[in-house]
Amino acid sequence: MVAGPSASGNDGSLPPTPPPLPPQAADESPRPVPANADEALDIGRRHFPEVGSPDGPISLHVHEFDLGYLVHAGWPAPRTPPLRPRRPVAATSSSTRRTAM
Repeated sequence: MVAGPSASGNDGSLPPTPPPLPPQAADESPRPVPANADEALDIGRRHFPEVGSPDGPISLHVHEFDLGYLVHAGWPAPRTPPLRPRRPVAATSSSTRRTAM
């Protein structure tokens, strides 16, 4: 007997499909299309906190592609201290020493 699809709509090998995104208000304002990397960076600055601010990125980078530009932020490294490597545990002398008889 072969089991049919599960209630999630798949055969059980994949996770269930997520619910649809909630509706969002339509943005009627025109979106600028950058003509060069500098314009892309100016547009990208509107979507990130100010560079150097306490919760902001440390830098913004622009990558040019055939179809447009990608602006991404460089974030500081986490402030957790680096982990020190553990010292190797030395073998006990009684287990490795042979006694003469």
